[in-house]
Amino acid sequence: SLAPSAVQISEGRLLACHTKNNDILLIVGNPYQEKELISEITLHAVDDFAGCFADTPECNREIALIRTGKNSRTYRVWIPASEFMIMRFSQIPIQK
Repeated sequence: SLAPSAVQISEGRLLACHTKNNDILLIVGNPYQEKELISEITLHAVDDFAGCFADTPECNREIALIRTGKNSRTYRVWIPASEFMIMRFSQIPIQK
């Protein structure tokens, strides 16, 4: 599983895990029934995330990369009322 500090969101409910093929899957749900939310999702480079995943995730919503740092990336997403965002980072094969 991901380290608890590897992913932070500014608003919403977060579910984060590794898939069977070791990709990272993030789901952010909007718990509000009558209002949309804009959430910032920050990924911090920890042991299992440092440089081994694609920079651009697959996502069911339009996202924007708003900040990059030495050890983090922050994306912004708009989520309609009572809906969710699914983001998947594919693992990059290591060249031997």
